[in-house]
Formats: sequence, C-alpha cells, structure tokens
Amino acid sequence: MDLGQLYQDVILEHNRSPKNWGALDAPTGKADGHNPMCGDEVTVWVRMDAERVTDVSFVGSGCAISKASASMMTQAVKGKTRAEAAEVFEHFHAMVVGKHDDPAKDATLGKLKVFSGVARFPTRVKCASLAWHAMREAMSHVADGDGLGLGDGDGDEERRSVVPPSIYPAITVNGDVVARLRDIPDPGLLGVTLPNGDRVVLVRRGSAVSALVDSCPHQSMPLSSGELLADGTVECPWHGARFDCVSGVCQRGPATDDVGVYEVAVDGEQVMVGARLG
Repeated sequence: MDLGQLYQDVILEHNRSPKNWGALDAPTGKADGHNPMCGDEVTVWVRMDAERVTDVSFVGSGCAISKASASMMTQAVKGKTRAEAAEVFEHFHAMVVGKHDDPAKDATLGKLKVFSGVARFPTRVKCASLAWHAMREAMSHVADGDGLGLGDGDGDEERRSVVPPSIYPAITVNGDVVARLRDIPDPGLLGVTLPNGDRVVLVRRGSAVSALVDSCPHQSMPLSSGELLADGTVECPWHGARFDCVSGVCQRGPATDDVGVYEVAVDGEQVMVGARLG
C-alpha cells in the first residue's frame, strides 16, 4: 500500500472512531482551538504527573483531517514526558509546514508520518495542526503548587477553570507573570493571553525572551502558530510574512506593517510581560 492510500485509510479510520474521545476527569490542563478558515473546533484535556503526560483526550468538530490528527496526537503523546511531547510537536509541525528534511526516516514521528502529504496543501496545515497547538497550550497550564502562585486556597479554583475560546492558555497568575521559562521551546514560540485579554507570542532564544502581538497584520493569523527562524525572525504560518522577534519590524511581505512589542522580564523560571511599547 502506498503512502497516499495509507493516508486516506488512516484519516477515515480515526475520523470514524477517534481515540481518547471525551472530556478527561480531573485534568491539569485544558485548551480550546478554533480554525476560522475551516470551522474546525477542538478542546484538549491533559493530565500531568510531574513532567509526564499520564492521560490526554479531546472532543471536536470539523473536517476529517482535524479530527484524525487530534486522535493520533493523543496516542502519540500519552505516556511521554513534557520534553518528549514537545519534541513530537516540533517534528510534526515541521513536517506539515514542509520544513522537515525527511519525515519518512523520522522515528519520532512514527505513524504520524502519514500526514506528510499535508505540506502540499497549505489550506490543510491549520486543520492538521490545530489540536497540536491546543495540546501544547493545555500542557502549559499549571496545577496547584507549581510555583506560579496558583492554588493558594483563596478561591482561585473558579478562575483556573476558565479557558478562553482560542488556543491560548488562560492566565490566572499573580501580577504579570504569564509563563514558566521551561514551557517556552528553546528556540521557539509560545502563545499566551495576558490578564487584560491581549494575545501575545513569547519568543525564546536561550535565556532571552521577547514578546510580540500574536497577530500577523496581513490577515490576523496567530504568529505563535508560525516558526522562529535562525535569522531571528518570526514567520507567519499563513503567507510567510516575517517580523524581527525583538523589534517587531516587518522583514518580508506580504505584510507591510510592523507588529507591536511588549516589555519582558525573566526572573528565574518566571516570565513577566509588562506594558506594550508599540
């Protein structure tokens, strides 16, 4: 059986009978994802035991590719450590956006390599990657006593249950602390929502972290779904516009406007975002 036929069979199988379907009891993280271009919607729950994914599930509606990708994602990351799950995410994302050198020989991808053909259809990339971004955001949620000021017994439980209708994590921490340093891929991107509702993409390169408005000015696609390139620019996943990861200055079209930037401070593991600078 060739890869094309296998791809079709796998998509149909997981669309008909998705694995790990349904809400998860006592999750440590939850995130919603929505693809306005296709209408796909997904909710992902994860349960972490220290640094390991002990369980993961999802529900969603939309196209067969979106549902099948979410189903296979839950199988791929269950039982893995946070770092291992992040590695699978990076390999999968590189494959579907056409940046992977040889998916067929990538042992990390395993059965996920059947999605390699998605890279030939740009309009399907968001369908295939939606649940993966939601999973990554769900894993960035923290449980009680995890060092970000949660679970102090003063009624935070109701706030922690709130998840915005997007792929961004709900920020329910004290002050302007919005993430842990170890939750941001190095090098890489992490989308968060600030307490005031602003959506921001955190950009990490080693110990340096910067923050940009998480929206490409061309067609408002989230930059956190894009890629941090070696030259220090963030590439939009939709049409390839690029922006300097520190200044936000547009480096390549089709966008013509710059993106706004925010003050950032890192104190140990705490990443704090301050006022918008432009």
